[in-house]
Amino acid sequence: MGEIMNVYFSSVIKMDRYKQIQPYLKESGISITVEPSKNSLFKILAQFIKQNRNTIFITNDWLKIPVCMLITHFLRGNPYILVLNGAFWKGWEEEGWSKARIYLYSFLANLVIRNCSYLVCNSNYIRLDVNKQFPSSRNKTRTIYNGIETQNSVSFQKFLYSSEKYNFLTINTFDYKEKYKGIIIILEALSRLFENTARLCILASINSNMGWDNFNNFKLLVAERFPNISIDFFTNVNVFEFFDPNNAIFVYSSNANSPDSLPRAILESQSAGMPSIIVDTTGCAEAVLPGRTALVVPPDPDALADAMNLLVNSPVLRRQMTEEAPGFIADHFSWNRMADGYAEIIKMIGGGRNEN
Repeated sequence: MGEIMNVYFSSVIKMDRYKQIQPYLKESGISITVEPSKNSLFKILAQFIKQNRNTIFITNDWLKIPVCMLITHFLRGNPYILVLNGAFWKGWEEEGWSKARIYLYSFLANLVIRNCSYLVCNSNYIRLDVNKQFPSSRNKTRTIYNGIETQNSVSFQKFLYSSEKYNFLTINTFDYKEKYKGIIIILEALSRLFENTARLCILASINSNMGWDNFNNFKLLVAERFPNISIDFFTNVNVFEFFDPNNAIFVYSSNANSPDSLPRAILESQSAGMPSIIVDTTGCAEAVLPGRTALVVPPDPDALADAMNLLVNSPVLRRQMTEEAPGFIADHFSWNRMADGYAEIIKMIGGGRNEN
């Protein structure tokens, strides 16, 4: 193998998945350094400037880090890859922004995107949306699905589930405004079908003060609207420990306007063999084999209630999902698969630098 290619990933969020693919990229002759960056614009820029001229930069953050990559690209020629968060190019829709700020943001975002080497999206849904927003960048958008650590054995928290009610499990990130809108669809479906006989366990990810505010607002303004549904909250838990295919059904519903295109919870539930129902918003259905590893329904409470009723009364279908889903996830959403996707575009950027 020729010269090792250097990749520098800088971010303040979601760094774990890039650390996980480090050993797989190394096998392809790619050395990736994963470092946090919570500094000022000038300190972040200094971090990039001190890297080797042939280093390829990657980030999945908002505008500050991409702008530093853009400046470094202009000064030194370093190529860069942008892993697109839906919020990145929709920032100008944020309520309360002045016209001047919206104009500046959209101008910089377009400049960053126009000059990057590749735009990576974690679903085809997002990739097609990006192609609509930036048609001139169509040829450099790629879909690379997230990888997860597949589980060979799971120690379930049996005490979580009730023997007297139908148990449903969902997960939500409360750190972003109104992320919990998807849970309302689940609660409405449960209230139509399983009044006084359903229990919904919500695994809540909360990592900020705003997240706790959103969480408390949800309990106050939403949960109390459904007094006939038993709702239990578990905050910042290891989700795999709570997936038990013998005692509950996993249901995922996202806010249709959310930039969260393909949540890893969908992959994790199938990896654990969990009978699952996925409300099809923003590309979620791309992560399942519909009708085999999960049921897929539109964002409608009646349709979701029908799917819940079908799965509750179909032990054969639940057993099929438990048996088939883990293998499907291991084959299509492993860290190795994710690393292969990045290795391909990194080598395309590197060109002859990896040759003797």
